[in-house]
Order: sequence, then C-alpha cells, then structure tokens
Amino acid sequence: MTTSLQSSYKSSKHAIPDTTNLVLQVASRVKEDELLVFKEGREDNEMVKATVDLIATGQSKLKSSSIATFNRKMAAMIEGQNYEEETDFLPRIALGLGFTDAEA
Repeated sequence: MTTSLQSSYKSSKHAIPDTTNLVLQVASRVKEDELLVFKEGREDNEMVKATVDLIATGQSKLKSSSIATFNRKMAAMIEGQNYEEETDFLPRIALGLGFTDAEA
C-alpha cells in the first residue's frame, strides 16, 4: 500500500510539525501588503469580481423571515389560536449509535 501511494511508513508516534514560523511569515506578508484593507484599484486585482457576503446575507434572511415566522406561530399556539400544521418534506434524521437492532 505504501508503495502504491508513494508514501513512507508513518507510526502512531509521529510528532506534529511546528508550523509557527510559516504562519508568522504569512501573517507578516498579509500585514505588509495590507490584504485585509480594501484598496480601490489594487495592483494585479483587475480580474477579481465582487462577491456577496454570504454570512451577512444568510443572517439577514434568517432574522427577517424564519425567526419572525417561528415566533409568530409560537405566540399563536401559546395563546391557544388555531394554527395550520405544516408538512415536513425533509426526511427525518437517522440518529443512532452506529449499530443495527440485531447488534444491540
């Protein structure tokens, strides 16, 4: 197997490599080039396209619709109002311990 993957034997006592210097070099270069700062017309940046901030978009959608709807339905249920039961089209999550009933 090691021959086909062109890898050497790795024992379970393999030491985790110290990559501190590499991380510090990358962090230093990011700071030096001010990569975390927006700069209009940055050199070598002509091909980059603007993207949507997915976290902010998802957060705003969640706050604006799902949570509000959930809270409205919960308040209506607590007040004893009739509510229309929704059908869940997603399959149930199969939670278990990783063995079948026969193995238990």
